[in-house]
Amino acid sequence: MALQKTAYPYAKGPDFSRLFSWGINLKNVSDLYLASGIGAHDAFGVIQHPGDAVAQTRYILQQVPGFLAEAGFAVADIVRIEYTFTREVPRGSFDAIFAVIAEFLATEATKPTAGTLRVVEALAFDHQLVEYEFWCAR
Repeated sequence: MALQKTAYPYAKGPDFSRLFSWGINLKNVSDLYLASGIGAHDAFGVIQHPGDAVAQTRYILQQVPGFLAEAGFAVADIVRIEYTFTREVPRGSFDAIFAVIAEFLATEATKPTAGTLRVVEALAFDHQLVEYEFWCAR
């Protein structure tokens, strides 16, 4: 039986349905895949777009479909995204970052749930401003 995803709105919260579901019910899960700590770095650990959290997000999201495919998953299988930003990311950039993520998820009928947005002092690599974790199910 195929995975069934049902999104649930949160009537007391703002409408973020272009970006995420407040709640999601998963039925018939046969596989769960967790992709942790995806940053805007190349194979040598060199951060791409230093100082630009929006461009780093765009770079990461361009890599994600291929990365997921290597594990047998697709963007449609993402059920949760965890967000980690450093303190260097200006709060004024959050809307632009989330617009890039919304564009990435635009064709998905059921959006993943939003994970926790963490703001931390630093990430693993110098000049790394953002990092995302993707939880996938099918």
